[in-house]
Amino acid sequence: ASSSYFDLNPARSDAWLFFSYVSLSEGIGIHPAYLSLFLAFSVLFLIYELPLLKTGFVRAALCALILYFSIFIVFLSSRIILLGLSVVFVAVLVRSIRTNQRSTAFAVAFVSLVFGFLIFLNPVSRYRSLQEINSSTFEISPHHQYTTAAQIRASLWWLAVKSVTTSNAFFGIGTGDVEKAMEEQGKQYAISNTIHSFDPHNQFLYTLLANGYPGMFLLFLCLGLPAFFGWIKRDYLLLGFLFLFCSLCLTESALELQKGIVFYSLFSALFFFHLNSFQTVNLDFRSVLHGGN
Repeated sequence: ASSSYFDLNPARSDAWLFFSYVSLSEGIGIHPAYLSLFLAFSVLFLIYELPLLKTGFVRAALCALILYFSIFIVFLSSRIILLGLSVVFVAVLVRSIRTNQRSTAFAVAFVSLVFGFLIFLNPVSRYRSLQEINSSTFEISPHHQYTTAAQIRASLWWLAVKSVTTSNAFFGIGTGDVEKAMEEQGKQYAISNTIHSFDPHNQFLYTLLANGYPGMFLLFLCLGLPAFFGWIKRDYLLLGFLFLFCSLCLTESALELQKGIVFYSLFSALFFFHLNSFQTVNLDFRSVLHGGN
């Protein structure tokens, strides 16, 4: 209500608000960004399975499901997942063309066109993905209250960086004290927001604040080592999963919530030990230096 959505879209129908963004996900009580992540991962998995199917009817049903999930993601209007899934579509399209998988390339190209068209068609998605970003200056000043989602996140990142400079580099400020420290910085600089949040909305900044640089290093190992070995084995499903999750970590404190922790720990464990990324790589120092050979 405090955004410029109504000013930038005067001719829109209010009906869009009933099945877009928060209103679309409130039926199951989950934030649109996390529901978008789950659906984006489902799309990634279905695309991965598409070339392996032989039956035309099953392939058509799978394509329809990919399209349905993609449309749902557009209406959920989570900017970071829309961007992440767009990158996935481009990567899959390029790889399909290079490997001469014409049916997969055609299906992904068609879904991508519908995906892009709906982002412009739905005024909520268009506002959150394009209009709000273009109208935001992202200049953070003391003695100011921020109202739009983009500037609220920018102000929280600004406060998080200020909090890092006053925290212990090795121990951080302690698990559970991040939002309290952020609130103190907000009072010091008289910076607030209309959602009354002092969560950094960035997992990397949250970990750095809570646990210092050792904690940040361990987080990078948890995310980076699987990506390293996944790249060695060309395990694109694992790489796509990590890419989508790390994208969410840029705008959400994903590992501070049950839904984020369960999602990452469950699927990462399945991928790491069920597929080929780790089973045929020697986990020693020499393998890391020489790319697993």
